[in-house]
Amino acid sequence: MTRYQLKINAENLPRGLIRRPNPYAVVTVTGGPRLGETLGKTDVVFNTVDPDFAKTLFLETDSSVFMPIRVAICNDRNDAHLAEANFEATEVHVSRGRMQERLLPKGAK
Repeated sequence: MTRYQLKINAENLPRGLIRRPNPYAVVTVTGGPRLGETLGKTDVVFNTVDPDFAKTLFLETDSSVFMPIRVAICNDRNDAHLAEANFEATEVHVSRGRMQERLLPKGAK
């Protein structure tokens, strides 16, 4: 069993007409034996479109287990969905720099 740390940040999130969002992230397993399990929720970062969440989430799994995860970024003001990205947890660990990023087209969520 291996323990992975998930550190999450985002850039250029959509903003409201008047105010910047108060984003937080929720990480959920989207397949495999732990389908539907919520791995955790980050802290809320106030008034920013470029959050770097302080809370680190942890995931324990065997590297041979397929574990796709979804990182959903929401606005604390109204729980609006701002963005999301999908990853395979163990692929992130073996990738260069042990990190992966997803670029979303302008206006995509």
